[in-house]
Amino acid sequence: MHSVKHVLLFSLAFVLAASEQNGQDDTLKISKARKLNARALGPEGSRNSWNLRSLRPEQPSVTISGPLAGKGTWAYVIDSGVNVDHSEFKGRASHGKCFLECGLSGLFGRWRDDRGHGTHVAGIIAGEVGGVAPEANIIDVKIANKCGQTSTSLIMKALDWISKDIAKNPGRVTKFLDCKDHNIHPGLVRLVKIVATEGIPIVVSAGNQGLRTEWDSPKGLPSVITVGAINSSFYEEPWSNFGPFVDILAPGVEIHAADTKNINNGVRKSGTSYAAPHATGIALSLLARSRITSVKELKERMIKMATGRTVYPCKESSYGSDRLNRINPTLARRLFDDLST
Repeated sequence: MHSVKHVLLFSLAFVLAASEQNGQDDTLKISKARKLNARALGPEGSRNSWNLRSLRPEQPSVTISGPLAGKGTWAYVIDSGVNVDHSEFKGRASHGKCFLECGLSGLFGRWRDDRGHGTHVAGIIAGEVGGVAPEANIIDVKIANKCGQTSTSLIMKALDWISKDIAKNPGRVTKFLDCKDHNIHPGLVRLVKIVATEGIPIVVSAGNQGLRTEWDSPKGLPSVITVGAINSSFYEEPWSNFGPFVDILAPGVEIHAADTKNINNGVRKSGTSYAAPHATGIALSLLARSRITSVKELKERMIKMATGRTVYPCKESSYGSDRLNRINPTLARRLFDDLST
């Protein structure tokens, strides 16, 4: 059987992941921690940040490399743009295609990340200091303007372009921005299903409205992994959407990653948009070092990597005092664990 070549992630965006190293040596390469470049993410930037420690609790002070670090994989970041010159990417980020139109952006196709969302997401995926897969590559696919606005049609065009680009360049990954229509868009669901039949798994962010995930697409489809957010105290955040369609939780609060405004610094942001890229990084690591032959297998592997460590349901808040009675306790305990699993 052929190994899986792509993964699609929706966060406040979507992502496709893939590897050209599947089936090769699965040996994990871990080197001793090197002195961090002081310019990389500023004084607060470190591979010892809480979100990265939570993924590698048994190896918090080592620097990963090789397949474990996603070497030989790509992420198409479909978002507000990516500052490819940021020092976190070290030449591993490049522009792919811009789908913006004047009516949406007024920028006439400019690549600049005016919002900072896409750059931060890319930094979580593949930043040298702040990334889960620090040797993966980034391809910028811009569909959102400085206000974060886009449309379902642009998302679908981006998916179509990426599918064709991957066909020409097997072994790549992708991330997209959800148009936030707050409904089930049949055309998008059909396209997601088609992409899945091509062997492309999908990871999506749960959303930040404090609502059940059933209200929005494409969450809940068999090929989709939906990611909610926890904080550094291992509480699920009250604004993180919840319910039976949430498959796993990952760090999504005060995440320090690349800042689009300064190529040598980072910035802290919160949201399920920043939880989902952690899942993308995990997928890249798995695809780089394992021969995974199906979407189902990748999803099962990722969920199997989730730990039984206690993750607490969110505390009562303005988002609804009955939430503690509605959350699935099994899903609430899931958190990505040691990457070497």
